Amino acid sequence: NHVAEDITDHLTDSLLEDCLRTVGKIVAKKVPPPTLPKPNLILRDSSPATEEVPDAVSEVKLLISPDRISAQTVTDKTTDVVMKSMLQEAISDMLIVKNRKTAAAITS
Repeated sequence: NHVAEDITDHLTDSLLEDCLRTVGKIVAKKVPPPTLPKPNLILRDSSPATEEVPDAVSEVKLLISPDRISAQTVTDKTTDVVMKSMLQEAISDMLIVKNRKTAAAITS
């Protein structure tokens, strides 16, 4: 009975270690979000009263590449899906081991 518990504990530890190692690799590969460069504002010769204040939102939209946003979003979503499936698989495996352990204890 102790042997089964030791094996179960060892397998659980190994599974968690593998999951954490994989998560670490994924996080290490993840590229930090790009930072926006400071926009260069063109000085105008008009008086301050007639100057238009540039719309910050439109400037940011012009500076951000749609390809970069979509590629980063796809990478983030893929990472999230992989992490969720790994977590679900790990929990499922642990529950199977626990159920087997409980069934073995009942039959003993």
